[in-house]
Amino acid sequence: MAKAEIIVIGVGNPFRGDDAAGLAVIDELERIGAPAGVSLLKITEPTKMVDAFEGVRRVIIVDACVSESGEEPLWMTYDEIQEENPALVSSHTIGALQAVELFLALGNETTPQFTFVLIPIAGEQGYGEEMSARAQQAKASAVSQLLQELGV
Repeated sequence: MAKAEIIVIGVGNPFRGDDAAGLAVIDELERIGAPAGVSLLKITEPTKMVDAFEGVRRVIIVDACVSESGEEPLWMTYDEIQEENPALVSSHTIGALQAVELFLALGNETTPQFTFVLIPIAGEQGYGEEMSARAQQAKASAVSQLLQELGV
């Protein structure tokens, strides 16, 4: 089986409420079904995604991001995040941005296009599996936008 051209990676902690938003997006995309050439991956430890970047044309990373900017996901390229505010990307100690930077530092043969889909969540997340209404709404928007982006 050939490797997918596009990989959509959901990042999060399933036991930290809204932080699971990236994982929940992938759950919904799996339920609907990914189009040909697209792989879906759930990651709870961002450093583990580095190997998934090799040999793909495009990587879309879906992760929670502390923000008061509303309920709509924020789409950013790697370069836009670098220009704006790299700290806003993740609630993890080593986040998705650092995983991309590690991949780039390793000097791989091919470099995919990196897109971040940031799900806005409130500040510090407590323990528990339930996502807030705000995160649920942002998740639904992200799924809809991703389906359109992937041509589903």
